[in-house]
Amino acid sequence: MDAVEEDRLAGGLVVEVIETSSLGDRSYLATDGEVAVVVDPQRDVDRVIAAAGRLGVRIAWCSTRTCTTTMSPGAWNWLA
Repeated sequence: MDAVEEDRLAGGLVVEVIETSSLGDRSYLATDGEVAVVVDPQRDVDRVIAAAGRLGVRIAWCSTRTCTTTMSPGAWNWLA
């Protein structure tokens, strides 16, 4: 089951956790309400783009915390 959680932090920062439980994987969308950063995106970026659309924000940055030969991070999809 896929899940999306939203946490509102001090200063108005919003972090959405986009989980793919079948993979044990999470992506994060953090925003100040105008621009956003995506952390550890999966290869299928549709849910991250949808979350940004729901929040009305522009994705300005993308970051991957880990890159190994056994994992194909979704960050590469944002370079196109």
